Amino acid sequence: MVVLDQLLKKLLDEKHQVLIFSQMTMVMDILEDYCNYRRFKYCRIDGSTDMDSRDRQINEFMTEGTDKFVFLLSTRAGGLGINLTAADTVIIYDSDWNPQMDLQAMDRAHRIGQKNKVNVYRLISENTVEEKIIERQTIKLKWDSLVIQQGRMASQKNKILSRDEMKDMLQFGASAIFKADTNNGTMSEEKIDQLLQRGESRTNQLNYEIEKRVKEQASALDLGMSSINIFDYFIDKNKEN
Repeated sequence: MVVLDQLLKKLLDEKHQVLIFSQMTMVMDILEDYCNYRRFKYCRIDGSTDMDSRDRQINEFMTEGTDKFVFLLSTRAGGLGINLTAADTVIIYDSDWNPQMDLQAMDRAHRIGQKNKVNVYRLISENTVEEKIIERQTIKLKWDSLVIQQGRMASQKNKILSRDEMKDMLQFGASAIFKADTNNGTMSEEKIDQLLQRGESRTNQLNYEIEKRVKEQASALDLGMSSINIFDYFIDKNKEN
């Protein structure tokens, strides 16, 4: 929340419109209280929002010259059928296990009609299970792309969590959390910029490591199928006939 507070102040000063996604309605209640505390003009859609209220809020947010700064959405309820190209910033407050859900959430601003560059910020608590969730998300997306590119199924063991793996994920970084420096709940704008730069560096490092790991696993699974040209195969078969 400290990071989000500083980030939103900066985005407000720069005249941005922001989409904030969370999986949990109780977290959205807290974010709504926060917006009221900061007197941010906001809209909200979750699974309990009726269709009329949903359409009205979308129209208010999309109207040119609107005073609506923040749109709070639950990741799944706000995923499909919503066009919010007035926003140029997406904040993933907490990540979904299924990477497709987060991608659909980001797509609310990446629609036809978007005229601005869209920045996406994903908030992750360091040394927590969230890091492992993002790692699993990235691995799953890499495997999905390989399945599509090579036309064959990857090993299922890379997609299913065992009980021991789940336990390790939950215990990951527990000691680091208790030793963490909380900065007494304050954070300067300079630290926000440093945090964003460090987050970008960590993301690039994670993507590199996962890309390398997936390529090694994929090469081990390659049974020579990639060398088969199906077009040549059918040409040869027709010649024989």
